Amino acid sequence: MDTLSDLDALSDLDAGIDADSVRTMRRLHRFVAVGMLGLLLIAAGLAVDAVLHALDPDLAAEEGLFTIRNPGHLLLAVGIGSAALGLGTAASILIERADNPSRFLRAGPHLVRLGLIGLVVAFGYIAAGPGFGHGHSGGISDALELSDGSRLSSSAAADVDRSRLPPQEAVALAALSWSRSGSVDLESGHDHGDSESPSADLTPAQQETLSVQLAAAAEVVPRFDTVEEAEALGYVQASNRVDGVGAHWVKWSLVDRPFDLAAPSMLLFEEVKFGEGFALIGYSYWVASADEPEGFVGDTDGWHRHFGLCFESGWLITENIPDRGSCAGDWINGSDLWMLHAWIVPGLENRYGVFAPANPRLCERACT
Repeated sequence: MDTLSDLDALSDLDAGIDADSVRTMRRLHRFVAVGMLGLLLIAAGLAVDAVLHALDPDLAAEEGLFTIRNPGHLLLAVGIGSAALGLGTAASILIERADNPSRFLRAGPHLVRLGLIGLVVAFGYIAAGPGFGHGHSGGISDALELSDGSRLSSSAAADVDRSRLPPQEAVALAALSWSRSGSVDLESGHDHGDSESPSADLTPAQQETLSVQLAAAAEVVPRFDTVEEAEALGYVQASNRVDGVGAHWVKWSLVDRPFDLAAPSMLLFEEVKFGEGFALIGYSYWVASADEPEGFVGDTDGWHRHFGLCFESGWLITENIPDRGSCAGDWINGSDLWMLHAWIVPGLENRYGVFAPANPRLCERACT
């Protein structure tokens, strides 16, 4: 009786072992299948990405390697996750079933789980963030991703040298250049006209409003009345000095915006007294507008435009270039960009008028 009981117990034990083995093998097969599906998705993702880049050569400059909105990249992400989950878990099962596994192998299942958690966190961060660039756009496409969704429309725009500029200003210059195409009519280009401000009769109410506006503009002069302060705020020198006008420091991220009297996109600096270095002498507003902007009250603020500007690393090389093909750097159309000088710095008032093109106090030669 004892022998028969022992045989029955052994039979039940064998049945239990066989059932456990079957369940383990089924689990193993399922996770291996998930891993193989992941490998197929990775291959499909690479194929889709290759086709998209072949159809649009500019795509590389407009996305990161892990930009999830690219369908190919999405397949890659899902495929990598599936392969890691399936094959990693299958390896974990085999390790658990091994006879006398080493200490390192016994830690394998825990390492696999930690790896999967890290992978999920990494992909979540990438999907929510800017992604990582392909590496051949000089970092400009990554920077554009951070600039309110603005993007370059051509990989050529990303290859232009803008190393002198802070990243945000480099992005703004690139977007300003490449968001406007076509050619320009140079006949209607830059013309300062008379030296003096446009004459216009202001009503007493308008004169009072203008005085308030000019006072508000002058109130922020201490923020950037030295080159060091201006550069700390993102302004970068963009031109040599011009007699009666000075040199232009531009903050490119302010150019393509509506008029703001307290936030000039350009500052004018000049050596007012010999040997004392550059000092702020005036503002220069550069405003994006289809028509002449509504700036200061009345019609005394005579706006003008510069067409076909060519900048290299943010430095003005020349203007009156009819199209992009003749500029090796950033070509700015200029047809919807209006400029206005404002001589509002206390002590440097302009007898020609607050909005005159040039200030005779700064002229080595006659200002005409």
